[in-house]
Amino acid sequence: MTTTMKLAGIFVGRAGARGLAAALLVGLATVGAGCGRAGDATNSTTAELAATAGGVGTASDMSSAPELAGLMDGLLPPRLPDGIEGFRCDDTPTIETTTVCGRTFPSSIQLDWTACAARPERDPGATSAGTVSITDAVTVDPAGSCDESATYTFDRTARADVTTTETDGDSVEVTASVSSTSTRQPSARTFAQDRTYAVTRVDRDAAGATTRTTELSGQVSESFDGSGPSPVRTISGTLDRTRDDGATSTLTVTGVALPAPSVCRWPTAGTIVETAAGGTTHTLVFGPACGQATLDGAAVTLPEHGIHLGRDGRRDRRR
Repeated sequence: MTTTMKLAGIFVGRAGARGLAAALLVGLATVGAGCGRAGDATNSTTAELAATAGGVGTASDMSSAPELAGLMDGLLPPRLPDGIEGFRCDDTPTIETTTVCGRTFPSSIQLDWTACAARPERDPGATSAGTVSITDAVTVDPAGSCDESATYTFDRTARADVTTTETDGDSVEVTASVSSTSTRQPSARTFAQDRTYAVTRVDRDAAGATTRTTELSGQVSESFDGSGPSPVRTISGTLDRTRDDGATSTLTVTGVALPAPSVCRWPTAGTIVETAAGGTTHTLVFGPACGQATLDGAAVTLPEHGIHLGRDGRRDRRR
């Protein structure tokens, strides 16, 4: 059985700490006091790797939205979303449901919004607009079995196109497609899943000119742990990154821990190792506290404000 619902007003008033696009729009403090070539190179590498981490977090937020919103144990009443930008900005999402073995699951979630405050608690001038589409197919093994021994397989496809515009007019558009598969008990609070990511980030200046395009794709394994006060996702895998200037690199992601969006906007553990086509490597290590990290052993800070990648690959020096 499939039904369609409009949950008018149920998601109003919850300002998320990291939304579908906001994770890509966090700024970076300068690394060290120098402004010469070494400092610029460090800042550029940090910005690029941090944007990559944000891309992974954005894609995970999007594809994990049904779990983060508490929709997988039955549709109503849901746990209010924990910083999911689409649910916060679209207060009347269209949700289709399907019933399997007497349990109700979302089979389709459609979100659409314009001119929403992207970071109302910190930067009321930044706005967000976007669309998100999530589809879930649920099957039971053994087929037709509904007892406690049955396992459920969830095949999910999530797509999003989200643009965040900063107060000064700079903007970032993120388009993402994520496919995932997980097999588990439907009420499980911990489970593993395999995911395939395809993310494109387009940076534009206030005049609308593109200053940087970055593509990220690959496969990862992700564990979801919702047994504590707030969920934590841990990601490992390999991603390929391609920039519009032709530069390519391979990113090895190991144990990158994503807290609930309202807990921290950044990973709090794990590493991303970038290996450029020429063999040069850089290692970004997250944690132990929110916003802390090291790049090649040197401490860096991951602060709050928007990051815009310019034509030279360095971030705009914006606070």
